[in-house]
Amino acid sequence: HVKILSSPKTNNGAWIISLENLLSAKEAERLIEIGAEIGYKRSYTVGEELLEDGHQENFYEDEDRTSTSAWCDTEECESDPTVKAVTDRISALIDIPMKNSEGLQLLNYEEGQYYDV
Repeated sequence: HVKILSSPKTNNGAWIISLENLLSAKEAERLIEIGAEIGYKRSYTVGEELLEDGHQENFYEDEDRTSTSAWCDTEECESDPTVKAVTDRISALIDIPMKNSEGLQLLNYEEGQYYDV
C-alpha cells in the first residue's frame, strides 16, 4: 500500500511516501543484518554548511539527524538475494531501473534517536 504524505504538488513540500508492507519480516531482518555486517556509521546530512574557516562542507554531522547508516553500494551487497529481491520490487514500483539509482541506505535508529526535518 502506497500513501503519499507530502509532495511538491500536494503541499509544496518534499516527497514523503509511506510504503506499507514493502518488506517481509524476514527481509527486514536480513537488511538489518547486512547493515551490521557493513558497519553502521554516524549518518550525515547533505547540504552546505559554512565552516569556521570559511570552507563549505557538503556532508556534515547534524544535531537534527542522530541515526547511524550503512550503504549497500558494493557488488557483494547488491547481489545478496534479499537485497536483489527488494531492489527489484522497488524498481518495479517506481518504474526506474536500479542502474539509475544509488544503493540502499540502511538506517539504524536506537531509542531516542531521530531525524528532525
